[in-house]
Formats: sequence, C-alpha cells, structure tokens
Amino acid sequence: MVSFHLQYMQPASFIMKAPALLYVFIFISIRALRFNPKFVILAGIVAAMGWAAIIIYVTHIDPGDNMLTRSYVQYLTSNSILIGAEVDKILSILIVTAVLALAVNRSRNMLVTSVSERAAASACRASSTIRWQAASARMPFHLKPVAAKSAKLPS
Repeated sequence: MVSFHLQYMQPASFIMKAPALLYVFIFISIRALRFNPKFVILAGIVAAMGWAAIIIYVTHIDPGDNMLTRSYVQYLTSNSILIGAEVDKILSILIVTAVLALAVNRSRNMLVTSVSERAAASACRASSTIRWQAASARMPFHLKPVAAKSAKLPS
C-alpha cells in the first residue's frame, strides 16, 4: 500500500486515497475469531499506529510540497491531505476495535458461563440419579417401583 504512489507515479498523498484502508477492518475482524479480545485490541492499535505512520510519512516525504489543506472539497478532488479526515480514519479504526473487543469479550464470557452451567447441570443430574438408585436399593422388595430398573432420566 505504501508503494502505490511509486507504482502509479503519483505524489505520496495518493496513498491516503487508496481503498486498501478498508482491509484494516478485515484484519482486525479476523483476530476476533480467536475469541480473545487482547488480539483484537493489539490488531486495532497496530492498525491505528500504522495509519498514523503513513500520515507522518506522507506529510514529511517531500518537505517542498505542502499537500495539507483545510478545504474538504480540495481534499476530495485532489491529492491534498485533510488532517481532520485522517484523524477520523484513525478514530474509526479505534472505535471499531473497541466495539469488536467488547463483543468478543462478552461472547467469550457467555461461552464460559454456558459450558460451566452445562457441566454443573450434568453433575447434578448424575448425582440425583445415583441418589435415586441408592434409595431404590434400600427399599424393601415389595415397595420397589416396577420401572425402577429401566428408568432413565432424560439428558
């Protein structure tokens, strides 16, 4: 991505117009598949720092060519750089990172809770089956339920 301006023989600010920035969001999202918010946060911070580094590179690569502008129209129609727009991009990266990290953290906690509750329910069910069988074994033969030998609790 950093070499776009060299490949197309354009000024360095050409990098800022490339739609390749959108890949950053895909890379951050891929980190969410590990169900660990630390990886999502790390990917988001690295992406934001990378975009900031590109901004610094573009603004300092050619000191004689001041490409900075304060006009939004000029920013959109030329190779000029609007610092506010670039800061918005960095904030968008960080906000998406925070929201995704929060979602991953909540889903991970829900998964852990669900698995532990399922294990506790299975243990409780097994315990009650054992108690029922023990109580049934102590009953006099004539009081035992007929279906007690084949009765199974639903799982």
